[in-house]
Amino acid sequence: MSAKRKGILCAFGAAAVSFSLLVGAPPTSATTSVAAQLEAAKRAFRMAELADPGSPLRLANYKRAEALAARALENNPDSPEANFMLFAARGRR
Repeated sequence: MSAKRKGILCAFGAAAVSFSLLVGAPPTSATTSVAAQLEAAKRAFRMAELADPGSPLRLANYKRAEALAARALENNPDSPEANFMLFAARGRR
C-alpha cells in the first residue's frame, strides 16, 4: 500500500471516529464514570466553540454537552464542575 493511500485511509478513519463522537449518543450513566462524562461534555463544548456561528453542529454539540453534564449531575449532584458545564452549555444555546 502506498504512503499516499495510507494517509488517506488514516485521515478517513480519524474523520469517521470524530464524526461518530460528534453525533453519537451520549454514553449512559450506568457504564460511565462522572469524570468520563465531564470529559465528554468538555469535548462537546469545545467542539461547539470551534464550530461556525449559526452552524447546526454548534447547537447539537451544546445540547450534547448539556445532556452529558446533566447525567454527571445525576450521579454526583454536588459536583461544581458538572454544575458549571450545565450552566455554560445552557447559556450558550
